[in-house]
Parts: sequence; structure tokens; C-alpha cells
Amino acid sequence: MNIIKTIKKAAKAVVRTFKEIIDIFKTNYEVKKAKVKAWHEYKKETDSEYFETLVTIVIALIKILLPMSIARTATAQLTNRWSGYFE
Repeated sequence: MNIIKTIKKAAKAVVRTFKEIIDIFKTNYEVKKAKVKAWHEYKKETDSEYFETLVTIVIALIKILLPMSIARTATAQLTNRWSGYFE
């Protein structure tokens, strides 16, 4: 009976060890995947075409939003002037 308990404990220990080894491999895979992803992000950001595209997008947004803010300011000024007539 004592031998069976010892064999059970040993089998559980072996199963735990295999689970830990599998977890280590999973963690190692995730780390390598994260390193590759970080490397591609770094390459994307240091690539001159990526930077030029980003600058082009920012300039386009400024060209779109700047006239909108000017129009909004002009509209606010007009409504402030007109509000005096309706009070």
C-alpha cells in the first residue's frame, strides 16, 4: 500500500513537471513573438516611407481642421453679433 502511494506521488510530480515544461515553452514562444512584433514596429517607425506617410497625414489633417476652426470662429462671431438683435 505504501508503494502505491509513493508511485502516485511520483506520477503526480512527473505530470506537474511536464506541465511546468510546457508552460516554459509557451512563455518562451510568447516572448519570441513579442520580440518579433517589437522589431517590426521599430522597423516600421524607422522606415523613411512610414515617417513621410505619417507627416503627410498630419499635414492633411491640419489642412482640413484649420479651415474648420476658422469657419467655427467666424460663425461664433456672427452669432454673437446677431444675438444682440434678438434680445
